Amino acid sequence: MKYQRLPGLVGALFLVFSCNAARAQDRVFNWLPANDESVRLDPANYHTGRTYHPGSNGGGNHVDIKSQKPITVFMTPEADWNAVLASPRAILQLRQVCLHEHVVEITYTCDMPAEPMTLVIRDDRASLEPAVFAGLGAVLDRGDKTERAISAGIAAVFTGQGSLPRHFVSPNDVHIQYYRWECVQ
Repeated sequence: MKYQRLPGLVGALFLVFSCNAARAQDRVFNWLPANDESVRLDPANYHTGRTYHPGSNGGGNHVDIKSQKPITVFMTPEADWNAVLASPRAILQLRQVCLHEHVVEITYTCDMPAEPMTLVIRDDRASLEPAVFAGLGAVLDRGDKTERAISAGIAAVFTGQGSLPRHFVSPNDVHIQYYRWECVQ
């Protein structure tokens, strides 16, 4: 009598487990809006967005980016970006993964390797102040700006032209919408 119930019990367990498996297969995933940010970039400025920490098999991201003027977007290893922060000249060797240049609107996606990666956005306009690496605020040209300003001021006095004209450039407003991968159903 005990063994007559066993096939029914096995059948019931099979039904329960197969229903759970079927329910798991019906799950639907999609990209959902997460946080967003708006930044203002001056010519040649850099902005770092999120740092992603993909799993051992890598990972992906999904970001909508809109700007008023052209920008360059790329991912770089977090360690490489930290090296640039420590020594601005390291920017010349910076690895750029999933590079997109001269865009004003993009749905940016990147299949990242299995290492922490930082999103970097650079304003494509040339800087009017070549001495300053504006994105990091580090001076690359160590020349004395005060000396140059005094020299320019003295030249203006001797030529009778008054103060030298200043050049102002409107900022580049950039909006970044991040997304997260989640179960939606």
